Amino acid sequence: MNFKAIPLWVLLALQGCSSTTPSTSEVEKALAADYAACPNLELKNVKILNGRKLTEQVRESEVSFDLVVNALPKEKVEEAHQHQVEYDAEKKQLKDHEDELVKKHTELWNQSIAIPNQVYEQLRSIGLLGGTSAWLEREKVLLEQAGLPKVQADLKANEAELNNRSLFVPKTQLINLVDEWGGIDCLKKAGIEQLNDAEAVVSNGATNNFHGTINMEKTDNGWMAAK
Repeated sequence: MNFKAIPLWVLLALQGCSSTTPSTSEVEKALAADYAACPNLELKNVKILNGRKLTEQVRESEVSFDLVVNALPKEKVEEAHQHQVEYDAEKKQLKDHEDELVKKHTELWNQSIAIPNQVYEQLRSIGLLGGTSAWLEREKVLLEQAGLPKVQADLKANEAELNNRSLFVPKTQLINLVDEWGGIDCLKKAGIEQLNDAEAVVSNGATNNFHGTINMEKTDNGWMAAK
């Protein structure tokens, strides 16, 4: 049997010819570019289901693929849950302290009004005239005896503490599981929209299937995502 040698230029020409339709690997590469910034997302099971010609250089490919959400390491999830417990406990302690301050503020405020009224009635009962030097001198003594200066000082300190809102911010730093995983934007690419769902997904992992189309453009370097 005789074999004829194929000219080199024919081999080169055949090698340089691009396929008339994009390959699965080319489509997969084009799809993967959209998830490049999401290292915890994995593109799997890419399939070309159908396709149609849009122009001489562009084809629309109907595809399906899976996006795998890789879960965070178990120890990171456990650490975050422990921080949540500590955060909640500290937050409750601070809230209880704030409630005590508010209650004390009300009591002190009522005392700061009641004491002068009581002293006023005492002075009236002994017949002193309001505004006279004798009244003012006796009033000062009675107010001090009733503890008004201390009540006023305590009230001022209480108000200062209540006004300093930074006192009521827990010092425990929460570990945001979604941020640790890679952010909500990457999860949205995987079809996860709700934050509550997102925390469960990054803790346990998930796989979502997608079905859609992608436009592929024929270039000298093969098929690429159309611009």
